[in-house]
Amino acid sequence: MFTTLSAWLYILFVGIQFSSNNAILPTWIEQTFPKKITHEDALLIKKDNITGCKILLCPRTYDYFVYSEACLKIPTHVEINGFAINIKTTKITKIYAGDFDNWPQLLSLNIEMNSELIEIEPGAFNILTNLNNLSISNNYKLKTIEPELFIGLLNLKELKFIKNNMHQLSEFILSLNPIILPSLTALDISQNPFDKIKSIDLIALNNTKIEVLSLKFCGLYEIDADSFASLIELRELDLSNNNLNSFILSDLILNLGKTSVNFTKLDIAGNLLNKEPTKLFHAISLTNITDLVVKDNHFDLLQPELFPIMTKLIKLDLSNIMAIDI
Repeated sequence: MFTTLSAWLYILFVGIQFSSNNAILPTWIEQTFPKKITHEDALLIKKDNITGCKILLCPRTYDYFVYSEACLKIPTHVEINGFAINIKTTKITKIYAGDFDNWPQLLSLNIEMNSELIEIEPGAFNILTNLNNLSISNNYKLKTIEPELFIGLLNLKELKFIKNNMHQLSEFILSLNPIILPSLTALDISQNPFDKIKSIDLIALNNTKIEVLSLKFCGLYEIDADSFASLIELRELDLSNNNLNSFILSDLILNLGKTSVNFTKLDIAGNLLNKEPTKLFHAISLTNITDLVVKDNHFDLLQPELFPIMTKLIKLDLSNIMAIDI
């Protein structure tokens, strides 16, 4: 339990680890593996002349990598026996329905850093009923997707749709209908320029099982207080590094405390909490939040009285905060 002075003196320190030098493979591959890459860790098993793709295998994890700037199409005819495929740094412009039909065993699929990708056709994932994890991220020309895109992914638990160029949150949410994605529990849509979230934007998520939601670096400056009312299973929410003020966050948190009884973890680092933060922390004290991140914020005045008694709070991160007066 945190009370007044003891609360704001509890500061977490985060270590930074640097990747190994002299990597023999591209950085994006090196970072995927837990240890330093060796020639035995990654084998170029095929250079496909039909599609221009290179196919790399990591025997230790049995992950496949499809890459190359000459790669213009998914190499659908190539035999892949593993359970994870990473499609990265290609020049593929469109992924077609049926492109993954020869790999129904997949549990994990990453489609990332494909600078020319502008469309993924509905039906592309129809056969992937075993897939648990899907990442479609850092594809800067991917602006829209169809509501039927994720049909077939009945066992998908985690979806990352990070740093594409999606502007309309409400249109994207239509593709996440719980009837289509009945097993989805974790959603990360960070670094898309949504700007604001309205009450109606997430209505399509009624009866969703989503427990973890991340909206980091989305340029958010406005969120209606009841925007997340449909997320009744929500446990963790990350709104860090946006432009949200204390008033907006206070109303949002009070509503979440009523609609999401299991909501216990909140990250609001790097927002605009300098004005009237007392209301914000009072709202937090009325919820079941046990883990709170407030780091990288500026406060006009920082005093113990700012923090009311928070009987549920266990962990509080106030690292790198700044105040005009203490």
